[in-house]
Amino acid sequence: MGVVEVFDEGVATLAFRAGVHAWAQLPLAPGAFAAQLESLAAALIGEPDPPDVAVEMDALGGTVRVEGRPIALNARAFAVFVYLYRRREIWVRSQRVVEDVFEASHVGSGVLRNQIARIREALGDELAWIVQSCEKRGFRITLSRDSSAGRRGLPHPRYRGSRTA
Repeated sequence: MGVVEVFDEGVATLAFRAGVHAWAQLPLAPGAFAAQLESLAAALIGEPDPPDVAVEMDALGGTVRVEGRPIALNARAFAVFVYLYRRREIWVRSQRVVEDVFEASHVGSGVLRNQIARIREALGDELAWIVQSCEKRGFRITLSRDSSAGRRGLPHPRYRGSRTA
């Protein structure tokens, strides 16, 4: 940003070539100046990311609130949710979740899939996307609305727990 008392085209041309994006003449109008700076910042760095999904958890009480809404989970589903939440954004293989949460290596992954389905159903169609699954990677929780899952509303409706999909 260049601030000048008198506009000079030659100086402005040199300034633009050097990276200056806008000129303002004195006296500066504070509102317009601030708006111009905000516009320039948005053009250079983009719009801010939307806020993450808000999660409140009471591990002792066994309750979860997502976006201010209580999520009803049984003890097993709550344990899976807490485990994945504490490792959010990190893919965890199914067998690792089974071993760590259920403390058993002989339990199949079906029990985990059932708990994931319960979590997604409790979250509802609008927030089921926060629990992601990938055949080769396992499961994870993502809270970023700007993630692919958030933008696309993943997972596919048949995995959200909705009976109508």
